[in-house]
Amino acid sequence: MSERQWRNQQVIDEFRHGGGVAGGDFTGVPLLLLPTTVDNGKTL
Repeated sequence: MSERQWRNQQVIDEFRHGGGVAGGDFTGVPLLLLPTTVDNGKTL
């Protein structure tokens, strides 16, 4: 897992655990998490 992927996963985990609210660098910032897929249907 790359550094970027690791950081993104930390934000996602915090967002989910916090009931849709993230803290840290994202305190007070509205976030919208969007799942993405590539052409082959695999989740990124």
